[in-house]
Amino acid sequence: MIFYIAILLPIFIPLFWAIVLYGKSKDNTPRKFLAFFMIAASMLYFGHALYFAKNLELFNWYDSVYSTVSLMIYPMYYIYTRLLTQDIKLDKKTLIHFAPALFVGLSIFVATLAQSKAEMDIYIAQYLKNLLYIPFESKSLIIKKLLYISSRIIYAIQVLVYTILIVKTLRKHHLEIKNTFSNNKYNRMFFGNYLIATILLISLTGIITNIISKENVLQFNNYLIIPSLIYSTLIFIIGYFGNYQNKIPQDLIDELRFSKKDFPEKENETIDNLEEKIKSKKLFIDPELNIKELAILLDTSTNDILHTITNKYKTTFFDFINKLRVEEIENILSSDEQNPSMEDLANRTGFCNILSMQQTFRNKTGKNLNI
Repeated sequence: MIFYIAILLPIFIPLFWAIVLYGKSKDNTPRKFLAFFMIAASMLYFGHALYFAKNLELFNWYDSVYSTVSLMIYPMYYIYTRLLTQDIKLDKKTLIHFAPALFVGLSIFVATLAQSKAEMDIYIAQYLKNLLYIPFESKSLIIKKLLYISSRIIYAIQVLVYTILIVKTLRKHHLEIKNTFSNNKYNRMFFGNYLIATILLISLTGIITNIISKENVLQFNNYLIIPSLIYSTLIFIIGYFGNYQNKIPQDLIDELRFSKKDFPEKENETIDNLEEKIKSKKLFIDPELNIKELAILLDTSTNDILHTITNKYKTTFFDFINKLRVEEIENILSSDEQNPSMEDLANRTGFCNILSMQQTFRNKTGKNLNI
C-alpha cells in the first residue's frame, strides 16, 4: 500500500492542479502556463512510477518522454516566474530554454528505435537495473548510456542555474513592489518568498535524488515514500499559491515609478528633510499612497525619493512609509485624548485595514497593538 501511494501521489497531485489552474486561467497567462508545468510534472512522475513498479520494458519506450520532461521542469518554472513578474511573450526566444530537453529526448528516442531485440533485452535486464554496467560490445547501448549521463549533467546544471535565475527574478520584482506601493495589499498579492522557499527545497531534493539515482532507490522501494511526500507537498504548495497568485503588472509598476520630473540624464539627488516634509503634511495617511503620487505632492522626482530612501534611510519605500504610520499610531496612543477604536486608528494612520495595521505594528515594534 505504501509503495503504491508513493508512486501515484506525485502523479495525481499535479494533475489535480493542472485541471484547477487551467479552468481559472482566462486572461491569466502565468496561471495557464503553470497548468502546463503541472502536466509536465505529472508526466515526469509517471515515468518514475513505471520505473519503480519495475515495468522496465514500457519505461524503455517512455524514457525519451521522461528525459524530455525532466529537463523541461526547471526552464518551465523559470518562464512561469518571468510571466508572473514581467511582461514577456511566449515566442521563439522562449523555446531556446527547451533546446537541451528536446535534443536529449529525441536522441534517446532515436537510440531506442536503433536497438535490436537482443540489445533491448540486455538494456532492460541489466542496464536499467545497474547503470554502472557498460556493454562495450553494443554501440547503441553505449550511446544510451552517454545520453543518460549527459541528461543527469544537464539536469544538475539546470538546477543550479535556473534556481539562481528564479530567486533573482522574484526578489527583484518584490523589491520593485516595495519601492512603488505603500499599501500592504500589494505585498500580500505577491507570494514571492513562498515561491523562493519552494524552489530551493525542490532543488535540494532534486540534487540529493540525482546523486542517489533511481536505480539505487529501486532496491529499497518502501523508502520511496520520503521523496514522494516531499515532492507531492512542494508541488501542492506551488499549485496552491499559483491558484491565488494575481499578477502585479510590470507596466503598472513602471508607470508609478516615474514622474514628470524624472529625466534619464538627471543625476539623482538626496532630498533634505524628506521624513520631516512627509510628517508635516501627514502624506502617509493616504492608504493608496505610491511613490509617484508622493513625488507629485512634494514636487520632486520618484528617482530622488527612492535614492534618498535607499541611501539615507537604508530601507524601501514601503517600509519607510509604514514606519511613519507606526510612529503616528504611537503618537496617538501616547496623547491625552481617548483611545480610538481599531478601525478609527487604522483610518487615521493610513492603513487599509485593521489586520494590516496590527501586522505592521508588530513587525516594526515587536509588540502587539492593544488599545
